[in-house]
Amino acid sequence: MENGGEPQAEGSRGWALACTIAGSIGVVVFVFVGLVAYSWINWLWVALLVPYTAINWAKYRRLKGS
Repeated sequence: MENGGEPQAEGSRGWALACTIAGSIGVVVFVFVGLVAYSWINWLWVALLVPYTAINWAKYRRLKGS
């Protein structure tokens, strides 16, 4: 009976370790992907804001000049 229960405890410990490792890797990957996405979103904002600002500045200059 005790021998039958021993491998199960060993197996569950292995599963717990595997889940912990997988969870750690998952968190690292998630954070990394999140940072990459965040930087891409920032670049996207810059790429959108620069032409927008330039167009508005040109309009403003034209209005001021006239």
